[in-house]
Amino acid sequence: MPKVKLKLLFSPLRSLISEDELTIEAKSFREVISKLTERYGGVVSNMFFTEDGGDHHFNYLIMDGRTYRVSELLDLKFNRDKVIYVWPALDGG
Repeated sequence: MPKVKLKLLFSPLRSLISEDELTIEAKSFREVISKLTERYGGVVSNMFFTEDGGDHHFNYLIMDGRTYRVSELLDLKFNRDKVIYVWPALDGG
């Protein structure tokens, strides 16, 4: 099974797990979120999704040099190890 390394950049998830990276065996990003939710509780789902199930506007995912919304990666199948950066939206101008 592919290993997905999450690099947590300034995110609430990083604060929750007290780590700046985490590796999970998963075949899709949906499975990554499911395993995180099992381990750390429903608050994880709230970090990625709004109450109506849409993308939470605070998170972006960077994989293979491209930026994605959570919904764009949910059902993408991983056939090899991946590194995904969880990048929160930042205030400023």
